[in-house]
Amino acid sequence: MMTTDHGSFRVGDVVEATVLEAKPFGVFVETHGVQGFVPVPELSWGRVGNPELLFKKGQALRCKVLKLPDASRPNEFVGSVRAVHPEQNPWRDPEIYKEGTVYRGRVVLQMPYGCFVEHPRGACGLLHVDDLDRSIALGDELEVVVVELEVDKEKFRVHVVDDIATD
Repeated sequence: MMTTDHGSFRVGDVVEATVLEAKPFGVFVETHGVQGFVPVPELSWGRVGNPELLFKKGQALRCKVLKLPDASRPNEFVGSVRAVHPEQNPWRDPEIYKEGTVYRGRVVLQMPYGCFVEHPRGACGLLHVDDLDRSIALGDELEVVVVELEVDKEKFRVHVVDDIATD
């Protein structure tokens, strides 16, 4: 339990916080006189490109306390905005990503090893560079099919539907 001038909070508590500063790697917040940090993966169930565009200084938000200050971060708790909204978890029904499922999605991230195609429910499937026969750009809309699902790791791989048809 963390005791502050304004009360106490524990791991698992949902607190009202105020944004102090947004950075590319997360958002610094304050609640009950204690500073906190919400890392990018904990900001939303969907992909967050740049937190600085979504969160502004002074903005109020609710976050769940994941970790209290400790020796590694003596003046800072770690929080999660997405944990306050479990109903938005794109993995609450993993059957929608089963192998063979076809969906139309947008390329939301490109990496040296491939790109990620966002499913309408928010999760992103990896389209591996070895599975591409043409160039793909950020923002492109693609029709893809799920070819591999790893529920325990919350990830799946996709192929472009046209590429499957021509194999």
